[in-house]
Amino acid sequence: MSGFDSVLAGTVTLKRLWRVFGEHPLTKDRRIRAYLRFVVFQIACRVLKANLIIDWLGGVKLVVGPGMTGVTGELYTGLLEFEDSLFTLHLLRPGELFADVGANAGTYSLLASKIAHCHVIAFEPAASAAEMLRTNLALNGVTDQVEVVEKGVSDKASVLRFTTNKDALNRVTISEGPGTTAIHVDTLDALLGDREPSFIKIDVEGHEKQVIDGAQRAFASPKLLAIQIETGEKAIENEVLGLMTAQGYQPCVYEPLSRQLTVTKALSPHNTLFVRNLAEVQERLKAAPAVDVYGRPY
Repeated sequence: MSGFDSVLAGTVTLKRLWRVFGEHPLTKDRRIRAYLRFVVFQIACRVLKANLIIDWLGGVKLVVGPGMTGVTGELYTGLLEFEDSLFTLHLLRPGELFADVGANAGTYSLLASKIAHCHVIAFEPAASAAEMLRTNLALNGVTDQVEVVEKGVSDKASVLRFTTNKDALNRVTISEGPGTTAIHVDTLDALLGDREPSFIKIDVEGHEKQVIDGAQRAFASPKLLAIQIETGEKAIENEVLGLMTAQGYQPCVYEPLSRQLTVTKALSPHNTLFVRNLAEVQERLKAAPAVDVYGRPY
């Protein structure tokens, strides 16, 4: 779903948007409305030459600007990662701990803190993204619920190179040229200390294996119910499926309307949910109160 803003005037991109809107659960019956949001936003940003503040799900406010591909996707669709976002809201309970590894501008951190009323540890090594994350947290009055850790997560404490010009797709790199910077990283186990999340989200653009290797204690915690990992081609190459199943986690997909988890035995093309105790998690999902998504309960 990323790349909404890549080529604004290109026919191919506009056709792709039309297709994406036709597939998304919240826009497939309202394609024209979503398309108009896209057009109005692009015009407004160019006329005003400033970021905008939008009302998002559940009273959450977001700062949105050109090039913020993940956040603009929330504006256009209403809830970009529909199934995974609702899994987060159905799984978490007030007062629990959510670990957001690769928080970017903070959409998942805001769902967990503002709507699910949880405590959050948000890890974001990119200075510009961490600044936007803090801005969004302050805008929503949840700075006391969310600890921002401006470090990367890896398999050991070290300093790595990190891209700075790819927005939500910034990642660890071997390049030392323009558009990169040095970041401090440490293991998730070291950064969490004795804190035990109920849910961990990992979005690290190809660095998944290193994060998993440095999170053995966290993954073994009986309090941990589920892990969401962005699973692109690099995750397949690094055998993330085998790493997770060896620790007792099953790959699943979630259907929010029926509240049903289904074991897939394979990685999903975008995010994969990993669950260890399927029956316990399924029961919790079924028992969660409904979430109002623009007037429709889920």
